[in-house]
Amino acid sequence: EKPFISVADNYAVVADLEGNEVQLYDENGKVGDYSMPYPLKRVQAADQGVFCVVLEGDGANYIRLYNREGKILTDIKTQIENNGYPLAVAISSDGQKMAASFYCVDGINSKNVLSFYNFGEGGKGQSGNLVGTYQFEQTLIPKVEFMDDETVCAIGDNQTILYHMKDKPKKIRQIEFEKEIKSVFSSDRYIGYICENEEDDVQAGKVKPYQVMIYNKNGRLKESFGWEKLYETVELKKNILFCYTGSECAFVRINGMEFFHQDMGQNIVNILPTSNRKEMVIVYSTRSVRIRLKNSFHTSEIEETEENQDS
Repeated sequence: EKPFISVADNYAVVADLEGNEVQLYDENGKVGDYSMPYPLKRVQAADQGVFCVVLEGDGANYIRLYNREGKILTDIKTQIENNGYPLAVAISSDGQKMAASFYCVDGINSKNVLSFYNFGEGGKGQSGNLVGTYQFEQTLIPKVEFMDDETVCAIGDNQTILYHMKDKPKKIRQIEFEKEIKSVFSSDRYIGYICENEEDDVQAGKVKPYQVMIYNKNGRLKESFGWEKLYETVELKKNILFCYTGSECAFVRINGMEFFHQDMGQNIVNILPTSNRKEMVIVYSTRSVRIRLKNSFHTSEIEETEENQDS
């Protein structure tokens, strides 16, 4: 099982990747259960209870948008030999726009194609609502994000490209990297990267093993600091980096100050901020708990309360 949660404002989508079941929740509880005809590869939540899924069928993949009633709003069928394999899909918070990254192989040559769709007024008259494509031969793009409804961030293995998309996409900035990118995270305001520093410099004590670089959505460097440990998951929410691997987690401010680090005793699926900056919700596979930091500078002092026995 691969439990996965995607959160957008007042909605959360819970799914078992490689399985067929999707659950939608709002602030009052469960909204609905939905059964997919093919195994799930990716899931993303948006406003108004709209959610996007990528399904892997026999010889074809399906990118679908559903509303909270389970009605299919958009259904895009892609075949690997024609369109490539979908690596990443992102939808705008209003569910009107979508960006998808496809890995394509043609004989011995390969390329990455970035496709943009507009399901609103800006996409009317366009075949399949497709309003723009970009091709990359030297870059693999495994992550695409809408930072807001008009800013798209395409994160590649050696560069990141920012697009403005009011109706159709237009490239606004390109960020290139020479060092190997080990991890990427983003929010509605920032894009962050964790790169590996040169081993000789690390051994000489000149730098820490990793370097964190945080850019704003105009592509300008906001923060840069050294980093000791590489976590399996790093997410940026409300200007806090939530880092976790297995049962171990840490909370870090965007200036590099770590203010919480602890082994929680169970494998962590997700960490969610709350309206109270000292309270977080830790999601495990069978339950979730709310923790309260008694003192943000004494990492071992926390209070833990059960949030939901059935989540």
